[in-house]
Amino acid sequence: MHQNENGNKHSTEWLFRDLNTACRLASDAAFAKFGVREFGQPIILFMLERYGKDGVIATQKELAQRMRVSPTTITISLKSLERLGCIRKINDKKDMRRNQIEITEKGKMVAKQCRKAFEDLNKAMYQGFAPEERELINSFFIRMTNNLINAAKLSWSLGERNELDDKNSD
Repeated sequence: MHQNENGNKHSTEWLFRDLNTACRLASDAAFAKFGVREFGQPIILFMLERYGKDGVIATQKELAQRMRVSPTTITISLKSLERLGCIRKINDKKDMRRNQIEITEKGKMVAKQCRKAFEDLNKAMYQGFAPEERELINSFFIRMTNNLINAAKLSWSLGERNELDDKNSD
């Protein structure tokens, strides 16, 4: 157990939740400058850049599967990104009932800005940490993630990382 500045005890789990909340709030504030209103929207743009053929992902369903979220969640985020001009939906020539998702030039610019915001937030979060401490934290996160994957018998692994992870691993 750890104590906060008021002397209240907090478990490591609650401290992790606090860190996660602080990360999300700081991210949301940083992304708002670019018109992006939620944490998942930059990730969608990164996915389109990385996994899309020429910036196009076949369907909303494929995008939802890659992000491990519900199709409903993706639909809401895509509508917002489409209103911002960051993506466009294209009718699938083979199946008119399906829409392909394409990142626009504006979407690429916003993705670049969000990537920089993530980098800046990581620098701020790790300020004052020695490289050895950062490596130790990373090793703890990897072990905890693997423990949870194994405990829940999830069919996911750390090897299924997104671009954000790759960019921030240095």
